[in-house]
Amino acid sequence: MVFENIKIAFSETVLKSLSALILLVIGLVLGRVSGRLIARILKELNISKFIKKKLVDYPIEQIIGELIKYLIYIISIVTALSQIGLSDIVVKTIITLIIFFILIFILLGIKDFITNLIAGFIIKRKNLANTDDFINLDKIQGKVIASDFHHVKIRTSSNDIIYIPNSLFMRKILIKK
Repeated sequence: MVFENIKIAFSETVLKSLSALILLVIGLVLGRVSGRLIARILKELNISKFIKKKLVDYPIEQIIGELIKYLIYIISIVTALSQIGLSDIVVKTIITLIIFFILIFILLGIKDFITNLIAGFIIKRKNLANTDDFINLDKIQGKVIASDFHHVKIRTSSNDIIYIPNSLFMRKILIKK
């Protein structure tokens, strides 16, 4: 009788573990396929080209595809953990930690973007780098070709083109001629 109960409990545990593993594998495959599919669809729709014209110079379709892929990974991991029978508190703690780390990575990733964006607003507002201005910025001298919310583009006397991030542009001593 005791051996029967151990055998039943063992087979239930193996069955739950096996189904959790199958759910995890399906989730990983589904995440990878759907991430690539979304990136390909967005690339066909030229989403990145549209957004580049507006403000951002990053491959948006790849970023969105990766986010969807990892979201599906997280959902499949949580489903697999629930299938094994972990309590809701453990699953919620894992989800909270994953979201916390994702937010930290996102904030660290966009830190430079935000500082360049703010500096770009200041440069535009104070007219520090208008097109055709001749500037001397530390050891860089040249004519401003363009300035946007990400960087200032300068052509030097030797016909080199230099891109200066706005945050760096704001930290240097500027002589405008």
